Amino acid sequence: MTRYNGSANYNGLQFDVRRRVGSLTFSANYSLSSSQANYLNTENPYNLLSRYANDGMTRRHYSSGTLTYALPFGHGRHYLNGAGGLTERVVGGWSTNVMTYLASGIYFSPSFSGSDPSNTNTLSGLPDLVGDPNNVPGGKSKTNWFNMAAFAVPQQGHFGNALPNSLEGQNLYQTHVSLIKSTPITERVKFNFVTQISNLFNHAQFLNPSGNISSASGSQFTSQIGTFDSYEVAKPRNITFQGAFVF
Repeated sequence: MTRYNGSANYNGLQFDVRRRVGSLTFSANYSLSSSQANYLNTENPYNLLSRYANDGMTRRHYSSGTLTYALPFGHGRHYLNGAGGLTERVVGGWSTNVMTYLASGIYFSPSFSGSDPSNTNTLSGLPDLVGDPNNVPGGKSKTNWFNMAAFAVPQQGHFGNALPNSLEGQNLYQTHVSLIKSTPITERVKFNFVTQISNLFNHAQFLNPSGNISSASGSQFTSQIGTFDSYEVAKPRNITFQGAFVF
């Protein structure tokens, strides 16, 4: 017989706004979320389900906004509406798109290494919480993100009382801009040229610190995200050019 005792719960509040005025389209959303589970701390096999902790994947705050604007030049627009020929091909068919993502950080866990206070033949685990990890002398920085003195290696014969995923990483802030030019070739065929700038303000985004209080670098950001695998996770500013025939 198989028995499942673990449980998880999610609570959230969401807002969504959409507005269109002429050639301008705007949309934005915001969510406030709490996603927790009681089976994330597996150190003590006799007390697995006693405490809920953050799931480590869900951001507490998350918002995104998109702005699309068709520039008012060329055929059917406010300016140069009657232009034709070469003028229309040069000034007409331009639009721009801006996407911005703002969010709180991803959660990660404190840890220690190099000892076995629980006498369970393990050499790492969750430490004891003895202070406020967010009270960082001099303020938070990339080289000192949380107060490691707020944690301690557990006393002999004990498991640590700190929760998994109780530390929060760097906030998310990414803005991407694209400029699109659509040029008619025939009545059925047009050519689209797109210039895209990802991470417009070149906001550095890092992987979470290790959280290991036994390491001098446990509270430091040491690795910057180096791949563009989604609009929410970007490497340093990148500019791309694309062209496509649409028919």
